[in-house]
Amino acid sequence: METSEKIEIFNNFCEVISFLDNNSWSYSNKICSWDFIENLDETAPAHRNILLHWLVYIQDRLKKAKTLWEGAPPNVNILLDLYFKDEIKSTKHVEELYNCENGYIYENSEPKAKFKYLPSDNKAVLKTLQILLNYDKNIIKYLKENYDNWERLSKEYKFECVPNTATKVAYLLYRLSFHKNEKILVKGFLWNKRIWAAIRDYIRWDKLNRIFSEGLNDLISPYRVKNWITYFNIDINDLELPGDMWNDMFAEKFFVKFSNDFKTLILDGDLNLETLLKRHIRKEIKLKNLTSDDFSKSNYPYSKLIRIFYKRIILSAKKRDEFKGNFFPIQMDLSFNFASINCAQNNEEFCKKICVFGISGGKNLCISRNSVCPIGFISCGYISNCIKDFEKNCPIFQMKGKNLCQKYKT
Repeated sequence: METSEKIEIFNNFCEVISFLDNNSWSYSNKICSWDFIENLDETAPAHRNILLHWLVYIQDRLKKAKTLWEGAPPNVNILLDLYFKDEIKSTKHVEELYNCENGYIYENSEPKAKFKYLPSDNKAVLKTLQILLNYDKNIIKYLKENYDNWERLSKEYKFECVPNTATKVAYLLYRLSFHKNEKILVKGFLWNKRIWAAIRDYIRWDKLNRIFSEGLNDLISPYRVKNWITYFNIDINDLELPGDMWNDMFAEKFFVKFSNDFKTLILDGDLNLETLLKRHIRKEIKLKNLTSDDFSKSNYPYSKLIRIFYKRIILSAKKRDEFKGNFFPIQMDLSFNFASINCAQNNEEFCKKICVFGISGGKNLCISRNSVCPIGFISCGYISNCIKDFEKNCPIFQMKGKNLCQKYKT
């Protein structure tokens, strides 16, 4: 297969992904953390709401999304009600308020609630609350002041290259909650799922974006910005994919094959595939064809793979005017919902007749034209309207995803 044909196939794949991702951020969707976000009390200080959101994300490990976002916020609210009292002024006060060894929240030495965090996450919560004492307990102020003083701050860790602004914000969140004061910073923070998921929400979820922006405007008054990312100069293309088990399942079906198809193009330049894809590898590996086993061993994190495709394949194809879409890496997070609904079925008839990447390309589902789109709902649980001039603009109607999944390809 010629390179141009491979790029066209990948282009079609990205068009379908972008279509589904746009559906995912429709105003009417209530998925995962979104009910929590919609119910945030906007009469509360903006920085408190952002801190509430971040403390919930700290415990986003080994939990189902529904369990996390329904179960954690009430206890975090109890903790913050006590934390924001005037008498909590020192690190010792915070330790008396929150015992990171057993996860209990105390008021006047009496237990009020208990976090079901992992031990390391209990410590991350304590560390976060203690550091924020130096910033009037304001997480937005912490991010702003350290971003403004990046040159001084960056001396504590030597980056291999000048980090983009999204990476700077990611590092600041890592430093706030997870940094263990090691002399050499573990580069794993670049692929920390919880950090990138939080930043994604602050940018892409309208209500959180508005709250964050209001909190920032309180600090820079009389100047004002409409969107906080303007102040931080963040490019959404720089956000990394959070990554989870559903992302990995999706990767096994598509990106293992794409990686090997495009290996020559990926290696065409000064970057080395083996170096780029390594993460916490226990032993040296030789460059070889990727398999699903490589993902399960965490040798090739899915988020890194997407970044490499974006830098090596998509950007170079755009320069040659071969890639027409508006794809960016964070859009692949729709696989969180897509894979859990589609791939988890492991049903041949479902894959053939329903999946947008199957034999039918999903076109047979396109029946509610010019009203609610059934594709987004069936594929990912999203509710959105059919796009305008769907015959020309809908990649599902044009069957661009047809047969891209290799499992039941005809």
